Amino acid sequence: ARLQNLLNPVQNVISCGCNLNRRIDEELEAAGFVILSLERFVVPSVPRAFGEVYQGVASGGVGR
Repeated sequence: ARLQNLLNPVQNVISCGCNLNRRIDEELEAAGFVILSLERFVVPSVPRAFGEVYQGVASGGVGR
């Protein structure tokens, strides 16, 4: 997490706004979604600081 926080400003510039340190589950819940399933995993052959991704299903949200 410290490495992601340190590298995030650079990642933001070189990856068109992509954030390394965003907690997707918290962002979804704050927007009113209910998480039905959520998996976190690391893409093989990619350093964890850059390759941790989420896959899941959520329902609802703002304006539902």
